Amino acid sequence: MSQFYYDGVEGNIEIPDIKESEFQVIDIDPLAGANDVSFGAHLEVVPNFLTEAQQFAFEKDITVIGRQSEAGGLSVADFAIVTADKFISKNHCQITRKKLEDGRYLYQLGDAAPSKNGTFYNTDKNTQRLLPHVKVNLKDGDYFWIGNTKIVFHD
Repeated sequence: MSQFYYDGVEGNIEIPDIKESEFQVIDIDPLAGANDVSFGAHLEVVPNFLTEAQQFAFEKDITVIGRQSEAGGLSVADFAIVTADKFISKNHCQITRKKLEDGRYLYQLGDAAPSKNGTFYNTDKNTQRLLPHVKVNLKDGDYFWIGNTKIVFHD
């Protein structure tokens, strides 16, 4: 072993010439690529002291957003946010996706349930609550608050 060390220090170890095509890349994260938001409309949870950063890509025409169940069982929400924020309901708000004639999608935010603590759109939290019968058309960069958590819409 000591000879190997001294050979390495002196630069006397021969390194085999391996072509890059001989390497195999193995992805050790089984969830890598799951819910990939590298393109298309998605939501971004802005991290805070109760909630870590999270993202969600839209796959359905109606997406329910809420808090993940503490019991770990089935969740009502399609986007179940992992959080300690108790002001987020398990079924807090919804985003509806409608396909337009030109092939683009229109995304609308609503609080139809309605949630106990409200949904607040493009304002400081707890200033102007989204009414249960109102839907808001979302555009890139719009944000909304549920509980103490800010969520940004990206298109």
